[in-house]
Amino acid sequence: MALDGEEEPLTGSARAAKPADRWPWVFVGVVLGLAAALIFTHGGSAAGMLGAPQETTCGGFPSTDPGHVVQPRDGRVTNVLVTGGAGFIASHFALMLVDSGGFNVTVVDDLSRGSIHTILRLQELAKAAGQPLHFAQLDVARQFEMAALLRERAVELVVHFSGNAYVGESMVRPEDYFQNITVSTVALLRAMGSAGVSKLIFSSSCATFGSPTQFPITEQTPQRPTNPYGAAKLQAEQAIIAYVKARKREGVAFSAALLRYFNVVGADPRGRIGPHLRHEANKLYPRIVDAAYDVVLGLRPELRVMGSSYPTKDGSAARDYIHVTDLVDAHVKLMAALRGNSLLYYNVGNGMPYTVLEIIKVVERVTGRPLPFTLSQERPGDPPALYSDPAKIKAEIGWEPRYADIEAAAREARRSREALKHYDPAHPSPSVDPLEHSGPAFTEDSDDAPKLGDNPRIAIIGAGPTGLCAAYRLTELGYTNWELVEASEKASGLACTIRDENRFSWDIGARCRVTMRVLLLPTRGHETPNDRRPLPLLPL
Repeated sequence: MALDGEEEPLTGSARAAKPADRWPWVFVGVVLGLAAALIFTHGGSAAGMLGAPQETTCGGFPSTDPGHVVQPRDGRVTNVLVTGGAGFIASHFALMLVDSGGFNVTVVDDLSRGSIHTILRLQELAKAAGQPLHFAQLDVARQFEMAALLRERAVELVVHFSGNAYVGESMVRPEDYFQNITVSTVALLRAMGSAGVSKLIFSSSCATFGSPTQFPITEQTPQRPTNPYGAAKLQAEQAIIAYVKARKREGVAFSAALLRYFNVVGADPRGRIGPHLRHEANKLYPRIVDAAYDVVLGLRPELRVMGSSYPTKDGSAARDYIHVTDLVDAHVKLMAALRGNSLLYYNVGNGMPYTVLEIIKVVERVTGRPLPFTLSQERPGDPPALYSDPAKIKAEIGWEPRYADIEAAAREARRSREALKHYDPAHPSPSVDPLEHSGPAFTEDSDDAPKLGDNPRIAIIGAGPTGLCAAYRLTELGYTNWELVEASEKASGLACTIRDENRFSWDIGARCRVTMRVLLLPTRGHETPNDRRPLPLLPL
């Protein structure tokens, strides 16, 4: 046989083709040439060949509208686990469950970005309402520990909020977003499967749609994310969809709902909780309303508007803003709609776009003062506009936004910032005793440590988690003649800290008393002869 590009000589019975024999092959060549032209015309995709439809799918869902199907909401769950519960949206959801009553709420957060103040506030409000609320400090990606917690708390439904949520940051640190969104969601699915938990509501995002060309965005709009945040959310959605379908094939019940959020604003209308804004990411990638009030409070010199030449009414990006209370209400309604192997998916927004410059004017009206701002280049990965058509969720589960007034939402955000000063880094909270909230490590029945003999003088070196726990344990056993020695103003190796009135940061992740004497030693290079005196040490 000849190699490609070579001619093969005619031998044996081979003969030259007659002109009449050539016409069928000429016709075939013309058809193939036209097909090739069609392929190139459609960007090289075989989907465009011979008029075949181009890709228009929406994640794992049909690209054509199947119509609205009213979902029965007669399901009932009691034991609910909320991931990311120390964050903005999840804490408002947990509070709505507390207000509703009749739920055993378990909040999970690793406190890498959420606030322990939010947890303490939720526990305080739950206690006042006579409702149970349990907190576990845990990374959702720790599959086996999550499975154990799900079993221990007899969880029936998980509402999965946790994960990083800044488009700009995802362009700089994409690996964090795939880890904290996609990977952690897969780990959670495995933990739920192991523990026999069969209902999931997932916090997705309008960022999965990327830069759509048609508006408003519906559930059939193709999902083509333009940044790692949206891509990680879409991959998590796809993992959940595949998991539901796999369980259905096995005859095992597992149902899920995916909610694509648009831009969330506002705070609890009663002013009890609000967004926690201490993390560094909030300073670098703030939400527009938070950043505006930073300027009002003197925490930020001016606003920097990213993008001034978008194809919108004033050149700034346009977004759909939804009140946090309306958003969490959609989750509560969905809890009763999950059953069997149902797979529900909704866009949650108001359907009314506002530009960034319009939001600035709203805050100016609410505060009565001008907000200085500068215009800068568009941020990579940011689409010009995103706004929804929420008709599907309204028709199917009876959800209606009650706080659609953007000016009212801005007023509530302002009130929460002013009323909840402990969320403001300019007003640190006093130190607290975590034992008041989590209970003692040992009881009289479970403590088998030897009784107190003498009371030696003890120095504990290092105010990290181990040192703080050692100090607490010594106090619990009745030892009082000890000192905790720390050379730094900040304890090290901590998941979360609280700074007390003396500007010392205490570990809140460990169960340790903070009513202890602390000896702060000079750091190396500033020692004096008196500082080098020998101290009795406690080996840890």
